[in-house]
This record gives sequence, structure tokens and C-alpha cells, in this order.
Amino acid sequence: MNKIENDFVIFWVEEGILFSKYKKDVVLDLETVTELIEMREKISVQENQYWLYDLTRVKNNTNEARHYVGEHGHNFLNACAIIVDSYVTKFMFTSYKKFKSPDFPFASFTNREEALQWLFEIKANNEAVSSF
Repeated sequence: MNKIENDFVIFWVEEGILFSKYKKDVVLDLETVTELIEMREKISVQENQYWLYDLTRVKNNTNEARHYVGEHGHNFLNACAIIVDSYVTKFMFTSYKKFKSPDFPFASFTNREEALQWLFEIKANNEAVSSF
């Protein structure tokens, strides 16, 4: 299993899915998201990933961090499933998706298994299409 981590987050690849999870409660500021993106790109080794991104330990984020992620945080992604801990947060991500439409499949979930199933379905569909 390929793995990379620091003091606050761990990334690993398992069954063709990139996972990430925060080790402790975190506020996403510019320094944190810059390091997070660098780590994700490093573990991705210049290849697009299907990412299961667990945000349940994120307590807040800054405007600066959100803008930076919007400009620099979408490289090397086939799809991204975000796990959140409330329906309010899920609603915020659904609204974001309507206004900012990323160029890859993106969805938020309150259930890890549903998020993982969604990623596996997208991965299987993409692999079926590319095999023709």
C-alpha cells in the first residue's frame, strides 16, 4: 500500500482509490491546503486519481484557502467523493458544485460506504469506456 503522511493528514492508495483522512481536527488555511495539495499530487505520481476525501475533522476554512483550492486543487483527479459529517455541510458542497462545476465528477456524502461505491462505479465505467 502506497502511503504518505504528515502531522495532520494521511494519504494512501488502496484498490485503485486514493484515500485521505485528517488525523486531528484542523482549520484549512492557505499553508495547510498548499501542503495538502502538494502531498496529493506527490502520491498521485502525475496520474489521475479517484479520491475519497474525508473532511469530517475539518472545523473551518479560510477564504484564502478556498480560493487557492479552486485554482490549484483539481489536478490529477478523475473523480472526488467528499465525506462530510452533517447534512448542512453536504448542502454547502452541493451548492458549490452548482456554481463552480468542477471538470470531473464531484459529490459529497455523509456515508463512507456510499461514497466509496460511487467512486468504484465511476472507475468501472471509465475503465469500460477506455477498453474499447
